[in-house]
Amino acid sequence: MIVYNIIRELSQHSCAEETTWYLQLESKLGSQGNEFRSQSFKEHQQLKEDLEVVNTTKITDSKATQKFEEVMKDTLEHVQFEETSVLPALEAAMTSEELKELKEEWLKAKSRATTRPHPSAGTPAPSVAAAATSLVDKTADLLRFGTGTDKTRNYASEPSAAK
Repeated sequence: MIVYNIIRELSQHSCAEETTWYLQLESKLGSQGNEFRSQSFKEHQQLKEDLEVVNTTKITDSKATQKFEEVMKDTLEHVQFEETSVLPALEAAMTSEELKELKEEWLKAKSRATTRPHPSAGTPAPSVAAAATSLVDKTADLLRFGTGTDKTRNYASEPSAAK
């Protein structure tokens, strides 16, 4: 189901942000960066908690539907905050070479990131724990969804083992 794709993408995206460019905020932007990072971590933690509800509740349950709607609303607000405040400030404070390196770090981090929310791990996702958890997540994804024909998993239908 598309919901599982969204859970995976949001989980990987937020984990990669936490372990790469969020770490640059304070060093590049000082107290403003620290405020950006603090707000973003708080929003990511709430996202993880909400995604966990969606991920562990049967998708036909109204609780899952309501929580998913909240996730989408909160995600759009978070993206708007990042795109209008955080990213422009960070881009202005970094050289083009630093930005290129940061992009590469983020892409690598996303490929290694967890594919499910783990709210009890906290934010930012600890790198060693996140790496181990990512392996467990990806193994569970293989069992739950099988393999796709390319590098992505086929989440097109809800697994019969879902709660």
